[in-house]
Amino acid sequence: SCSWYSLSSPSFSDSSILQWPIWHLIDNLNTGYENSSDTRYSIQTTVARLETPATEVHAWPGQQFEIRLVAFDNLGQPTTANPRFGLTNESTGVQFIPDIVVIDSDDTNDGHLRDVFTFVYGTVDMTEQTTQPNNTLDQVLIQIPSISTNSIKFYREQCPGGYVMNTTSTGLATCICDSNNRILLCEDDQINVIIEQGYWTWFAPSKSDSNLYFHPCPSGYCQCHKNTSLGNSTCAYQYSTAYPDIQCVPERKGVLCGQCRDGRGVSALSSHCVSCSDASAVLIPVLMAMVVIAVTILLLVDKPLPIWIHPLLFYIQMVPYVAQYFPESFDHIGQYGFYISSGLNLYYIYDFCLYSNMSAVVSYFIRFLPLLVTLVISPTVFVMRRMFCKRWRSAQHYGLWWITLLLYSHIIHSSLSVLNCASLPDERGTTIARWFVSGDVECFQDEHLGIALLAIVALLLCVLLIPLVFAIATNALTKPSWIQSVIVPISAPFKTNMHWWCSVELGRRLVFLLLTTHLPRIALLPALILVTILTVYGFAQPYKSRFANNLEIIVDINFVLLLFIWNTGFFQEEYFTFSSLRSGSIIQPGAIATITWILAPFFYLPYALLIIIPVASAAWSLYGHIRRSRTLSFTAGQGSESFSRPIVSRTTIIVNKIDGTLSSSYHEFVM
Repeated sequence: SCSWYSLSSPSFSDSSILQWPIWHLIDNLNTGYENSSDTRYSIQTTVARLETPATEVHAWPGQQFEIRLVAFDNLGQPTTANPRFGLTNESTGVQFIPDIVVIDSDDTNDGHLRDVFTFVYGTVDMTEQTTQPNNTLDQVLIQIPSISTNSIKFYREQCPGGYVMNTTSTGLATCICDSNNRILLCEDDQINVIIEQGYWTWFAPSKSDSNLYFHPCPSGYCQCHKNTSLGNSTCAYQYSTAYPDIQCVPERKGVLCGQCRDGRGVSALSSHCVSCSDASAVLIPVLMAMVVIAVTILLLVDKPLPIWIHPLLFYIQMVPYVAQYFPESFDHIGQYGFYISSGLNLYYIYDFCLYSNMSAVVSYFIRFLPLLVTLVISPTVFVMRRMFCKRWRSAQHYGLWWITLLLYSHIIHSSLSVLNCASLPDERGTTIARWFVSGDVECFQDEHLGIALLAIVALLLCVLLIPLVFAIATNALTKPSWIQSVIVPISAPFKTNMHWWCSVELGRRLVFLLLTTHLPRIALLPALILVTILTVYGFAQPYKSRFANNLEIIVDINFVLLLFIWNTGFFQEEYFTFSSLRSGSIIQPGAIATITWILAPFFYLPYALLIIIPVASAAWSLYGHIRRSRTLSFTAGQGSESFSRPIVSRTTIIVNKIDGTLSSSYHEFVM
């Protein structure tokens, strides 16, 4: 076996090789091929040409990229070579590592010639690399001196998202993983970056400190990704410059993951992107009819509700706006509480899609329908009642106060959500105000402008209602005359010297929602608000009923404990899936973390009290009624009237104290 090798002409001569005394051909190990059945590989010449199948390469400094190289001899068979790499314009200061490779056989390639080689490049001038436009085009030369010269289009790119330029020990500047606090790690593929949970990420090359922009991700819009380096119990987000939507749940895409993918619409209750048919649109007039019925009943019945409902109503209305940021596995259990809260807000009691491709703007407009319907129905009912029902002309408007409490929180949250805009940079670095709920919508532009004006008007009404109620309760506002009939229902639950506390009931809802809507992930803020409410209510004892005052303290303490458990790292949620557990209006079944089982009892305790207290009160009243009946029967048989009268009086007083009210006229009559 032999190989022809010569640096001078002729590189290979057919006539000369035929004169060689070749009697037997065996495998030529110099060629890098072992094939005893093919004698073509028994003779090898020097390299005659070099082929590079790739026509262009895209890479950023420090990124590994591969180039396939094949060297051929004069017989057209693969052979060994030593090509050298370099740019056509060496003034750019770019160097390849390695700048020369050896095409030969090795043990890792089963004795065959290597044809794929991995490279990185660095730049001497770090400033020049960071200021140059992206996709700078150069020509990389792959040369075998005096034999073959090839060129490939070489696009030098800027550092991808999550990487910054840094000078290495070799003196060359390359892109390394950014040390930003919200970047947990950069994966080995040099493509994906692991981001802290809770933040949506956007590539912003114009930033001086880091090329990534972080903004809180709307609840349920971004998804967790499993990374073994962080441990199975850590929920983290993933970002890739090449595919930024990887951080979004499968149903979403775009800025802030706010855009639903094709064929999906925004659900009515939770703003999930779900598939549905247009037939569900009939539920919009159904909602309006339900509001009409509920408002009409409350206005016509016009009876005060028990005082103890106030603490429970505040909790049930507020907790969904905080619980939406609980661990995703809590959705399996917490969804039923959300439905109850929504029903008490005179809104849908289940989450579903109304029609396909429904936008977030339309979804939020529907949330204002209960308010719009109430503003139309309430005056109509008042006029009809005064015209046709004489006994209702002197009504005290209890129903109007309860409608206000039911709608107030829902309208404030919807208004604040519509006006929640985030300043985000676009690809050119220009800052644009985008709607936090739907990042593809620019604030106060086009379709958002109409609903924003509606939200501003609704929010102003809710804010002005607080001083208005305070003025009415303190008799500072006495005209027109019908205002006097409103004083009784708004001041009835509170002590005589604290009738103005009705404005505090509205004010604490406004403050709580204002902070939790715009600063949703800081659990300390709602906790501080609740501690303040607990302190004020515990000291003031504003309700007439001692039972209601004690219940307020219990509910507030329970709320604080719920937030404390959510914020502690001791009950960290385990990670179970690569995608979000939230999928449309139907929550997918799956494993439930330990923290969920701990949160659930505290979460549902006030809901349970809402059922237990009236049942216990009814049972106690029934027991008192049976006892009085037996007593009256016994005294009637004895012919004594004087014995039963004190018992009736005592029983009446006890029942009224439990209910939280006391009728003085009936009390005097019994006594």
